[in-house]
Amino acid sequence: VCRTYTNIEPAFIPGYLATTTTSLFIEDNFELVDVNVGLEIFHKYVGDLKANLIAPDGTTVALFDRPGYPQSPGCTRDDLLVRFDDEANNTATEFENTCITGTDYAIEGTYQPIDPLASLSGLSSQGEWVLTVTDDKFSHAGVIDSWSLEFCLEELVGALPTFSSNNLNVLELATEEVSADNLLCSSTTASADQITYTLTSLPMAGNLTISGLNAEIGNTFTQADVHAGVLSYTHTALGVSTDQVGFNITTADGNWIPNETLNINIGLMSTEDLRRDLDFLLAPNPASEEIILTLSQAISGDLEIRLLDVTGRVWKEARSSSSELYFQHTFSVQELPAGVYFVYLTDGVSTGRRIFMVQ
Repeated sequence: VCRTYTNIEPAFIPGYLATTTTSLFIEDNFELVDVNVGLEIFHKYVGDLKANLIAPDGTTVALFDRPGYPQSPGCTRDDLLVRFDDEANNTATEFENTCITGTDYAIEGTYQPIDPLASLSGLSSQGEWVLTVTDDKFSHAGVIDSWSLEFCLEELVGALPTFSSNNLNVLELATEEVSADNLLCSSTTASADQITYTLTSLPMAGNLTISGLNAEIGNTFTQADVHAGVLSYTHTALGVSTDQVGFNITTADGNWIPNETLNINIGLMSTEDLRRDLDFLLAPNPASEEIILTLSQAISGDLEIRLLDVTGRVWKEARSSSSELYFQHTFSVQELPAGVYFVYLTDGVSTGRRIFMVQ
């Protein structure tokens, strides 16, 4: 089974004894069995060029080195469209001696590299892979138009897993657990703790936490973690109605489901709607030293309090398990920049929000 990763961002080759570097960062983590490299370069006098592939662990593979040189000044024709494969019929020597006229590319086709790509077998696919192209002459500029890595791994032996994703619904500025109702991957040959999600993108309008810690790209969690309720999403950006989390899924028996997402719907509430739930007072308003929150109604559970600015940034948080009908909490606001802020309350059932000024 092989997977191809492509960099289509052009990289300029300045053409004055300089080396151009371009990279591919691979999130997927599996043991390599075979590696092949694709490359398209637009450059006059391809005999000026040489290229290396550098693995994340620093292993360097020479792909080609100034075709046609030193037996001649080098290939004086333009452009390359090549693939490097240890099993190619065309050898590295044949690449060295190729310089075609009257075609779109001076060298085109599949060739063996100078160094065997087999030296990368057994390495992990994960990490930054670097392609370097050096122009060894003061001559023409050019561009690496695109390049690709083909990674092959052992044939998958387990059953293909099934995956379903249902939208997570979250109230404005609230927190919700991500459950198996939202993310469910199952396999007949891999258990829940052998099914791993790897984050490829983070929410833009809130925070995703894993076991209470803010998630980062590349973090992982298992389906068992989802069942255990260790994932949660907190909405922080006012006025935003949707959000999204991206991930790849792998199983211990070698299967892979790429580019999946969890879509998040934010239930926006008007100030009037919120006011009918938890009705509280803030004083003084405007404030310069402290703000006192007063709530005079029964709550259904632990009370969560957040103080946010208009961008959704959470400046302060508090929690109370008080069951009293009269509740007060004081926030110091001396360290807050002057501006508009919100205080948001929820007991998991009812919510409330107020605006105040810091001067």
